[in-house]
Amino acid sequence: YLVGRGMATGENYSAAQNSAIEIAKEYVAGLAEIEITTITEMTLGNKESASATSIAEVVTASKNIVAKRLGNVQPVVSLHKTEKNNDKTVVVRVLYDKNSVFETYKEVIREELEKKGEKLHEQLDKALGF
Repeated sequence: YLVGRGMATGENYSAAQNSAIEIAKEYVAGLAEIEITTITEMTLGNKESASATSIAEVVTASKNIVAKRLGNVQPVVSLHKTEKNNDKTVVVRVLYDKNSVFETYKEVIREELEKKGEKLHEQLDKALGF
């Protein structure tokens, strides 16, 4: 599993919690981005540096798309407090199955590479073991 964490402050609990969840989802996408980029660069870096660089750029650019595609989630931990000005601060932790996050990344990266007209997705599949 990948654990995402997020904290946000808002005028009401719901707004703060929704913002914290979105931040946690981006955190999860960021964790996956680091791992996918590392695997890609290690696997392809020595052989085909241009391909590895191109895939790494697409992986980085895809983080926000992946975070949005992770869908709705219920936090496994949610803490909140009321600030002096009555704003609510919410801290959440979410869990995502690592394989499903990687699969989402794979789909987004393929789409982005195809938009660019590059046929690097075969090399991505090989690098990530898909």
